[in-house]
Amino acid sequence: MSASTQKPLIAPWKITLMAVAGTLVPAIMVAFAFAVAPLPVTPAAADVLRQLVRMAGVFIGLNALIVAVVTLINALASRPARGRPLAVRT
Repeated sequence: MSASTQKPLIAPWKITLMAVAGTLVPAIMVAFAFAVAPLPVTPAAADVLRQLVRMAGVFIGLNALIVAVVTLINALASRPARGRPLAVRT
């Protein structure tokens, strides 16, 4: 990195980890709920499973939004400031 660029607020690998964990954790929880559901799926159990799938979708969507906002803030914070002249050695 040169002296004119700032260090990012959050390391890029942490943003990637946040995106992966925020997607996989709700999906795994829903898969586990389907695995332990009673075998002859009753209408009441099916309603609960539908609600779980909707909730997991909401959590995954919110996580995607949060990751996008954090990535944007990180990119804006690591940009060099405009109007500041670069040091020129003669």
